[in-house]
Amino acid sequence: MTSRTPQRGMALLVSLMLLLLLTVIAISAANMSSVQQRMAINSQNQNVAFQASESGLAAWITHYVKTGIPLVTTEEPLKDDENDEVVAKFAVSSSDPIILPPGVGASIGTENPEFRTYPITSLAVACGSDSSACDPATDNGHARAKHMQGYEQRRVK
Repeated sequence: MTSRTPQRGMALLVSLMLLLLLTVIAISAANMSSVQQRMAINSQNQNVAFQASESGLAAWITHYVKTGIPLVTTEEPLKDDENDEVVAKFAVSSSDPIILPPGVGASIGTENPEFRTYPITSLAVACGSDSSACDPATDNGHARAKHMQGYEQRRVK
């Protein structure tokens, strides 16, 4: 079959433009998916660091309640329950207590209590798969959390 008008390749040009448009859309969708995946991983690591820091505070308080001796500093790993891998580490420390002598604080009833407030600091870092560089004291690019809390003890004299 012969055509009366010569063909100029317009169908080829339109199909190449559509193919280029679809390629650009596919590349941008893949890039956006990769960014969202990294955001989700960073959010999860930040949550792990937060939980590890909270564990440090709880460990200090538990140790103090059991022994009566405040921890000066300690560093412990936080392990995964499923495969026993280190996912985070926390370092908890406290300084000397702030002591309010009897009569300075608010008295409760006829008691004359002494208040001791221990400032506690807990640093944590999420290790992920790189447990060799998991040091809460150094900033190595991993998700980190720092929590400070005071533990108050009331002693009646």
